[in-house]
Order: sequence, then C-alpha cells, then structure tokens
Amino acid sequence: MSRPWRVVLDTNICVSALLKPDGLRAKVVQLAKAGGFRIISSVWIHDEIRDVFHRPSIRKALPKGLDPESWLDHVEVECATLLSDLDGPTITVDPKDDPILWAAYAGNADWVVSADADLLNHKHFHGAQIAGPKDFLNHWRRAR
Repeated sequence: MSRPWRVVLDTNICVSALLKPDGLRAKVVQLAKAGGFRIISSVWIHDEIRDVFHRPSIRKALPKGLDPESWLDHVEVECATLLSDLDGPTITVDPKDDPILWAAYAGNADWVVSADADLLNHKHFHGAQIAGPKDFLNHWRRAR
C-alpha cells in the first residue's frame, strides 16, 4: 500500500455512526479514527452533517450526554482533510449528492462511502469507487 486510502463519507454515514455506535456505518468511522484511512471532507459536508444533527428527530435519537458537534469536530481533527467550499456542474439527480462527488474529485479520493441509492448507482466517479459501508469494509479487509 503506497498511501492510506482517501475516503469521502456521505452525510448519512456520519449521522448513522453516531446514532448506532455498533452498526456498520460506525465501524467505517471507527476505522478512520484508528488510522485505517483518511477522510476527505468539505465545508459543505461538515455544514450538512451539523444541520442534520440539529433536526429535532435526530437530536431526540442521540445517546444521552453526547454532543454531536464535539464528536464531529473530534473526528475531523483526528482523521479528516477538510476542503474549502467546492462547486461544479450538476452530476446527479439530487443536488445534495453533488458536493459529495465534488469532494471526491477535488480530494483525489479512492472511495465514496454512502447508503444513498442514487450515489451507489454511480459506482465510480473520477477514479473513486462508490460503495455502501459493508462493501467498503470488505474491500478494505481484502486490501490489508
């Protein structure tokens, strides 16, 4: 392995990792925190995750005493490269998916991990493979 994988995590991966700390999506984030790969993120992705954390239904579902913003800041400081705001042409049918792919392109990502069916249908984007958390973890294990 020449360099650690560079991986963009879709918003749904980060939010679910916090809501279900023993789920597959949490395992992806834990792997990044353990140095298994480098997260590539952007200001847009960061802000989107924070916005989702502020939704009443999400706030209510969070484990008691957990501050999601502190958690996000900790994950980003520990294992992420944060890109500035990115912009580009329309790529997907959902405009909220485009910034994920722009981050992958600008950050020279190897992978995009998402549970979003529209993103998963793309399979690849400018050299980055797009996979769900289970497939990503399987690929990571085989590569190691």
